[in-house]
Amino acid sequence: MKKLLSIIVLGLLLSGNAYAKDVKLICNGIKDDGISHVVIINDKKRTIKYEVDVGSYEELDVEIYNKDEIDANVVITLDGKPAQQLAYNIDRRSGVLFLRMFFFVDGSHTTHRSNCEPLKENKF
Repeated sequence: MKKLLSIIVLGLLLSGNAYAKDVKLICNGIKDDGISHVVIINDKKRTIKYEVDVGSYEELDVEIYNKDEIDANVVITLDGKPAQQLAYNIDRRSGVLFLRMFFFVDGSHTTHRSNCEPLKENKF
C-alpha cells in the first residue's frame, strides 16, 4: 500500500504542469475608468500574450517570469518607427496588473492599474 501511494505521489509531482494550458485573464481598471485588458498566460511555455483586437493576440517579450510576478513588454511601431511601448507587470499573488505606456512621439507616459481574474468565455 505504501508503494502504491508513493508511486501516485511521485507521479503527481513529476507531471505537475505537463498538461498546462493557456489561462485567459480579464483585467479591469481599479478606478472603474472603463479600461480593461485581456491577457493569456501559459506557464509551460512561459509566455504572455495581450489582446490587440477582439480575438487577435500578440506575444510580449518576457523579461521576468516566476511564481510571484511576470514582467513583459512590447514596442508598437507605426511606419517602421517606434510609437509606443507597453510594459506589463502582473503580480501573481494579488492578481494586479500594472500597465505602463510610454509614447515616443512626445515622451509622455501613463499608468493603469487593474484587477485580473480568469475570463469566462461565454456568459450567456
